[in-house]
Amino acid sequence: VEEWTEIRAARALRNYAVEYVTSHVNALMEMYGISGARPIVEHASRVIYAQLSRKVVQDYNLEDAGSGPERLALFIKRDRESLHEDVEIDSLADGAIKVTQHARNPRLFPPDSPLPEEIEDALFQGWRILAGEMQYGMDVKMTARVSVGDPYDEWTIRS
Repeated sequence: VEEWTEIRAARALRNYAVEYVTSHVNALMEMYGISGARPIVEHASRVIYAQLSRKVVQDYNLEDAGSGPERLALFIKRDRESLHEDVEIDSLADGAIKVTQHARNPRLFPPDSPLPEEIEDALFQGWRILAGEMQYGMDVKMTARVSVGDPYDEWTIRS
């Protein structure tokens, strides 16, 4: 659509991508059950994130973001902000960085139809590939999950 602003076009593409993935994941769960869909979703997630890593670094302006936990925290923040989600970054006493996302965008991720935890974990494994490409050797712990009723997601990153 020629009249859309760049921001509007990016949002439409993002919304389409989230719906596309969600509909395919739901179809896989219908066909194979959660345990059968999990390895398929994880493999697809890993491949897609590995293919997109360079583009994400460019699109999120991470080339000059330094190194260490701060760079990976900035990636998480920009990734979540692209979904219109609020994120805070805090430094911990032991040198780790904590990234907190307070809520998922309810338009993209309706709270009444969350993905099962096994599927969320499969998607997260692909995301870990992308995070590893961003900053190899970081220890990233995701300590909460929105999809199973927790009020926020939280990542703790250590070098």
